[in-house]
Amino acid sequence: MELNRTIKKNLIEILLHLELKNIDLFESRLLSFKRKHYTYLKNIQQFRVINFLKLVEIYYRNPKASKTKDFLNKVETSFEFIGAKQEDIFVMSFYAWLKSKIKQQTIFDSTLDLIQQTKIEDLDTENYNNVSK
Repeated sequence: MELNRTIKKNLIEILLHLELKNIDLFESRLLSFKRKHYTYLKNIQQFRVINFLKLVEIYYRNPKASKTKDFLNKVETSFEFIGAKQEDIFVMSFYAWLKSKIKQQTIFDSTLDLIQQTKIEDLDTENYNNVSK
């Protein structure tokens, strides 16, 4: 559990440095994160974190490409949430940060949109399960 908090803290630090345009620190922390945590993340099959960081790197290295519909589609299909009731809002906020950059909206609005979308998907799943019984 402690390692998960450390990973989240490190991710926040990476995003913060990117936001503040501390590029040297961003690159240093990103490289350090990869060295320290990638093997562990692969072993516990937390591919969402790995995919998230790959997408953040694309956003950083090629900002123009990250504004395209193709990139938005890639982001939207890269993450599967387990439902609004069960998903960690903190995890959803990381994804919302990236979407906010693509859609040029606030992180708050992006997070609310994501929660709403997940709730709708939950309702669709419940309705499907009720109909198929």
